[in-house]
Amino acid sequence: MTGVFTAGALYATLALVIRPTLTVEILAYLAYLALACSIIAILLRVAGQRYISATTASLILLLEPVFANLFSVLLGLEDIDLYKVTGGALILISLYATTLAELKCRATS
Repeated sequence: MTGVFTAGALYATLALVIRPTLTVEILAYLAYLALACSIIAILLRVAGQRYISATTASLILLLEPVFANLFSVLLGLEDIDLYKVTGGALILISLYATTLAELKCRATS
């Protein structure tokens, strides 16, 4: 949590030096980003990790860049290219292999 605050404080200071005009609309966006996208999301993730195994939690976190890229492509913010498809495929393959290994481990115990 400290790292998120430190990064935000550094960027806010830089933003004030470069562009010193802050409107109410900009402050509202910053407050939303700070609360909903950072603090609340991290707290919910940590709270949810109490109820699942460490392997499952790491697999869910592994899918974060895949979903981020998928949503940015669906929203038209980014284009699809070979690197993104290859990276997403590698992540999904590793996710599948890890899930199989965990299921085999559970079956034998």
